[in-house]
Parts: sequence; C-alpha cells; structure tokens
Amino acid sequence: MKQSRIPLTIDSIISNVKDERPKPNCIRCGDCCEAFYMENEFVDQFRSYFQRIVSKEVHSKELEWTKVQTVDNKCVFLFPDNTCSIYKYRPKTCRDFGNMDFLECPKIGPDGKERTEKEFERIKERNTNSSLWSDEYKNSILNEAKERIKLLKTREGKK
Repeated sequence: MKQSRIPLTIDSIISNVKDERPKPNCIRCGDCCEAFYMENEFVDQFRSYFQRIVSKEVHSKELEWTKVQTVDNKCVFLFPDNTCSIYKYRPKTCRDFGNMDFLECPKIGPDGKERTEKEFERIKERNTNSSLWSDEYKNSILNEAKERIKLLKTREGKK
C-alpha cells in the first residue's frame, strides 16, 4: 500500500522572510555556488532545471534531504554563465549568501571592490566556522531546523 505524503508547497520550500538586507555586488564568479543538501521535494520539483551533469546524489533518509553532486562540484542549477536557473525560488542558503550579517562574499566587498587575500581568508573562515556566526544567523538556522522537524513529525503521524 502506498503511503500518503503531505506535499510541500513552494512557499514551504523557500524562505518567506522579507529580504530587506543590502544585496552584494555579485560578479557572478560562481565560487559560492557549490553542491549542497536540499529537501527531496525541492530536488524533485526543480529537477528539470538542472544545468550540469550529475555525478551522484547523496540521500539522507532521516531528514529527507538530497545532495546533488556534479562533475565539477558546482550547484546543479548554475548556468555556464554563473547565473541561477531557479533564482526566484533559490533556497534560504543562497538567499542569505552575500549579506553582511549572514554569509558574506569573500571575493567582493559591499563597495564592489575585490577583497585582499587577508580579507578573503578571514571571511571564508567566518562563513564556514559556525562559532563565528552572528546570533541572528544561528537563530534563523535553528528556527528553520525546528520547522523541518515539525514537518517530518507531522508526516510520521500521517503515515
């Protein structure tokens, strides 16, 4: 017997938060667009938007997430010109990237100028070391995780 699943809407997949933070001066280098874990529903819904050759998919059954890895380890949605095929619907991680309070671009500063090697290393460390993240960013991730757990528990109760 097929188990019923609670479908996710696009609003539950993408962040619904009003984004009023300043946007970065993106030079479309594509360095920030790497493979990452996404909800299975998101992968399924946007599979037709894949722009790169998939080398493998890594699935986390417990969290119902998938990491779609490409031959060049870039995001599967990244066009050859380093623009995004799902920009309007991009995940929260992508929406946060480049904002000074969250995941700052290590290559280009808010003034549009290229950063020094020292600045690059400092920001790269800050982006990858969670102990250096702002409380606001940690709380946003925690709240998102709590919502994910509630959704999964609801699904478990419906099976």
